[in-house]
Amino acid sequence: LLDGSAGVTTQVSNSAKISGFRFGGTSRTTTVTPTGLITVQQTTAATAALYTTTATLSTGVITAGNVSLNGVSFSLASGATLASVAAQFNAASGQTGVTAAIGTNNIIFTQTQTGGNRSVNFVDQNGTLSSAANTAATTVGVNAAATVTVAGQSVLFTGGQQGMDGLTLMDS
Repeated sequence: LLDGSAGVTTQVSNSAKISGFRFGGTSRTTTVTPTGLITVQQTTAATAALYTTTATLSTGVITAGNVSLNGVSFSLASGATLASVAAQFNAASGQTGVTAAIGTNNIIFTQTQTGGNRSVNFVDQNGTLSSAANTAATTVGVNAAATVTVAGQSVLFTGGQQGMDGLTLMDS
């Protein structure tokens, strides 16, 4: 995988052994055929957007307030715990595209998909999970990038193009 988690390097030199990996067409002025060495070199690993709330909630108990996560509003009840607040955010993960985890006396939000066109947008009107009221923060992920070399011709492929996730690579 181009997010770096596979940790595997491979070289295909027999086109009969290629499965699920297809190149065709032209690369600049070279016609791409399924014979010869094809190399893929990751240059940038894809990452998901990540945001950590700034309040240090040493008691683990929340005061009442309103927050917004990727445009979805949440009312947090007074006396709620970090665990119950994280569960409230995770219950809406299908709407927000974000998961919540308990950090060290705070909440860590992570986008469920990678790439520069996937973000975590967090607004805290009351300072419930932030060190100040009216906190607004946006973080974005990073698109994967890889150089594909076929018959000595190299082309840079990047993720996140045309609305795709950060791991789906396309040439520019």
